[in-house]
Amino acid sequence: MTRFITAPAPAKINIGLFITSFDQKKQLHTLETTMVQIPLYDLIEIELPSQQPSITYTGTFATGINIHESSCYRLIAELNHSQLLTSNSFSIKVWKAIPQKSGLGGAATDAATLYHLLTQLNLVKINSNQLIQNSLASIAGTDSLFFLKKHPKALVKGTGDIIEPVKTTDTIQLYLVLLMPPFGFSTREMYNEIKKMKLYHQPNFSWHTILQEPGHHWQKYLQNTFLTPAIKKRPEIKQYINTLKNAGAFFTSLSGSGSTVYGLFFNEPDLSWISTQTQLPCKHIRCFKIQW
Repeated sequence: MTRFITAPAPAKINIGLFITSFDQKKQLHTLETTMVQIPLYDLIEIELPSQQPSITYTGTFATGINIHESSCYRLIAELNHSQLLTSNSFSIKVWKAIPQKSGLGGAATDAATLYHLLTQLNLVKINSNQLIQNSLASIAGTDSLFFLKKHPKALVKGTGDIIEPVKTTDTIQLYLVLLMPPFGFSTREMYNEIKKMKLYHQPNFSWHTILQEPGHHWQKYLQNTFLTPAIKKRPEIKQYINTLKNAGAFFTSLSGSGSTVYGLFFNEPDLSWISTQTQLPCKHIRCFKIQW
């Protein structure tokens, strides 16, 4: 009997992101950032058994995805190569609601969620910790390690391998507005810009202290190193950010390496006003409630 098993793959935003150095031994950049899961999801489905195993992408943001370069395909290829799959008789379908090259972790969350599903269905021979050490980070980027842990929010350091859950004393409801431009940024290219421009620096504050209470002081401390090369590539990024500030956001930033810009609000913002004031084109404007 054929079964269809599905799981949501959440997007994330970065609240503060400091690229601190380049690790010559690992050939990876080191960072410090807070990652927060947000209620925007891709959906991963496994059909089991399947007479014609395949991987397909569909949905709003599936256009242009090269299956053989996708994180899900590369994960399955690696597990096959390492003889870690207990069966190949399944198909995978990914519904894309997270834009590509947006800084929201789409490729990473898809691979991590697929791995969790494979584990749940006993289709792999190894556990998450072994997979982390072997290859998932190189396949889908270091964000995938955050998604594997399933923490709602976490402080991530090193090459993405040091992950500490963030716990706050009070629960505050915030509103998150995402502005997604009609262009994207390649993470690899953005890291190359960081290396070329030597934009390495360390945060000069206590993460756990500053994260306890959201407020306007976040704008002073919680910077994103990628913002400088992002504005260099596309100066209009500034205009997207200013639109959110003018709408009353207490904190605005680029998420990850971009191109998504977001704003955090204490009160529900007027999306129609933001849409009107954003004179540049947007691929997507979304508003979500999030708990801090």
